[in-house]
Amino acid sequence: MIYFDHNATSPIDPQALAAIDAAFARRWGHPQSLHRAGRAAAAMQEGFTSEILRALGEPVGPSETTHVRWYPSGTAANRAALTALAYAAELPYRRVIVTRTEHPSLIRTVEELARDGFEVAWARVDNSGGIDLERLEELLRQPASCVAIQWVSHETGRIQPVAAVSRLCAEREVPLHVDGVQGAGKIIGPDFRCQSFVFSAHKFAGPRGVAGWLIDPEYLGRRSHAGEEPVAPIELLAGVATALRRSLDPSFRERLKGWRNYLQSELLEAYPRAAIHAEKAPRVDQTLSIAFPPIERQSLLMALDLEGLCCSAGAACASGSAEPSPTLVAMGLPPELVRSTIRLSLGLTTTEEEVEEGLGILRRVLRRLANT
Repeated sequence: MIYFDHNATSPIDPQALAAIDAAFARRWGHPQSLHRAGRAAAAMQEGFTSEILRALGEPVGPSETTHVRWYPSGTAANRAALTALAYAAELPYRRVIVTRTEHPSLIRTVEELARDGFEVAWARVDNSGGIDLERLEELLRQPASCVAIQWVSHETGRIQPVAAVSRLCAEREVPLHVDGVQGAGKIIGPDFRCQSFVFSAHKFAGPRGVAGWLIDPEYLGRRSHAGEEPVAPIELLAGVATALRRSLDPSFRERLKGWRNYLQSELLEAYPRAAIHAEKAPRVDQTLSIAFPPIERQSLLMALDLEGLCCSAGAACASGSAEPSPTLVAMGLPPELVRSTIRLSLGLTTTEEEVEEGLGILRRVLRRLANT
C-alpha cells in the first residue's frame, strides 16, 4: 500500500512511539498529587507542553502566558476555540468574519453561531485561495466578535498571509483565531501572533487523539468554562513533542519539497491537461492539489485505490460528499477542474521508494482512464 494522504492523518512516527513508551516507563504519579511522584509527573507535563509550544513558534505568546487545552481532535478544538472567542466579545451585536475555504470544522461552527443569532461576514479569496486583504479591511470597519482563518488550506496546501490578517485585526482590536491544523509541523515558525490557535498531532505523525487549543487567557469566553478541563495524557505529549521536532527538521522539509515538485513535474508531463492549484502561491512542502480533466475524481480515486495507492479529494471530514469542493468553488475554478481534482499529500513516514512506486501507479491509471 502506498499512502499519499498525510493531510488526512499520518501514520505515527516510530521515534514518537518510542518516546511515548519511554514516558510510560518513567511516569506513574498523578500530576496533581503533592507527593514526589506527583511533582515529577507535573514537571514532565509542563516540560513537554513548553517544548511543544516553543516548537510551534509560540503563535499566541510565550509558553508561560499561553493557556493550553487538549482535545481528542482538531475538529473539537476548532469548535471550542471559535465558540469561546465569538462569545468572549462584548458587542452590541454579534458578528464573525470567515472565508468559504475554511475546513468543515470551522464552517459548521460558523453555521451554529449563525443559528444562534450571529451575523456571518464572508471574506473573499482569489483563484489561489488567498484571502482578499482589501475586502477583509472593509469588513473590519464594522465591529466584529472575531476573525477565523486557516493557516494552511487542507485541500491545496496554500499558505494564507496570516501575518497581514493579524495586523488588520490588531488595528481594529478584533481577536483572531487561526486554524493551524494543516500548518503546524509543516512550517518552521509562524510570522504572526494571534489570540487563539489550534493544532492536531496526527497531522505531523504524532499520536492520534491529541489536539491542542492555545488561547490568550483574556479571551476565554463564558462558554469555555463549562465542564471539566480537557487534558492529554503526559505520555502522548512526549510523542507530540518528538514528532513535531522531527517534522520541522529543515533537511526533512527540503526532502519533502523535492518529492512534491518531482511528482508535480512528472504528472504534468504524463498528463499535459493537468492543472496544479495554487501553483504560483506559497504552499506547504508536501501537498499537491492537482486536476486531471475530464476524469471524474471519484472514478480516479477508486481506480488508484484498487492499484494500492491511497489519496483523497480533500477534507476527510467531507470525503463521502458528492458535492463539489467548497474550497475550489470559492476559488472560482472552472467546474471541470473542480470535478477532477485529487490531493496527494506526503509526510514524515514517506520514503523515496513510495514516491517512485506511487508515481508509477498514477501514470498507469491516468493512461488507462484517459483511453476509456
